[in-house]
Amino acid sequence: QMLPAPSQPQQQRPPRSVPPGGQSSARTPPRTSTGEPAPYYGEIVMGAKSAYVGEVVPVELRFYFRADCQFDNLQRPTFGGDGFTAAPLGEPEQTEQYIDDIPYNIVTFRSAVTPVKTGEIEIPEATMEGRMVSAGAPTGLDPFFDQFFQNFPMPGFGRAENIQATTNTRQLDVQPLPKDGRPENFSGAIGQFTLRAAADPKSAAAGEPVTLTLTVDGRGNFDAMAPPELTGTDGWRTYAPKESFDGNDAIGYGGTKKFEVSMVAREDRTATPGAEFSYFDPLKKK
Repeated sequence: QMLPAPSQPQQQRPPRSVPPGGQSSARTPPRTSTGEPAPYYGEIVMGAKSAYVGEVVPVELRFYFRADCQFDNLQRPTFGGDGFTAAPLGEPEQTEQYIDDIPYNIVTFRSAVTPVKTGEIEIPEATMEGRMVSAGAPTGLDPFFDQFFQNFPMPGFGRAENIQATTNTRQLDVQPLPKDGRPENFSGAIGQFTLRAAADPKSAAAGEPVTLTLTVDGRGNFDAMAPPELTGTDGWRTYAPKESFDGNDAIGYGGTKKFEVSMVAREDRTATPGAEFSYFDPLKKK
């Protein structure tokens, strides 16, 4: 999929070490053979250096393009590898930062990796292909044509070359989940979660349906989450829950998952069944 060319810098803009409301990049740009900051490069930014099997680790693929250069025909990168699953890349976000007093347009793709085996696994490089148009565009054109041609090579005035902005590789140390203290009903949920419950209606006669909604909020591997286990079901007929998920980010790492359980009381009852939800908290390591 071809992406829009990064926007061009405003003319006569004074350089800044830090853009308004922003922060400088922690990584110094690589240098060309002449010692100049590279016109383009990439990096992988990970949410953790170590993780447990099945834990979701947020990842950002960042591609840097000098704002005083012209690029076009940028292609969406591919991302994946062995030993982990990767969430589909979200829609790119474009920001601007000054790095070593050089303005860069940054194209960021968000994803997440979930390791499926223990040991050290490699998060491979990702590449964003496109074209860079050399300097030499005509001057004094009508503003309409100047704007129209700013991202396209013009015969006799500039030269376009194919480029590959490539990230670094990263290592992720993957540990097994501890077995000590593991509840019998643990089904693989890893993250930080809370559980809420609500019944509708609040009163019903025996034989009338009641819906118990169990809501899990937080951050973690929602895709691997099984329904909470019902407790105290004596006197109730319960049915398989209906599941729904509402994410609050582009990769499904944070959000809310609901389990709606239909049930009917076989006899008079004063309370619905309860529910237990077991998960592993990687921060507390238990």
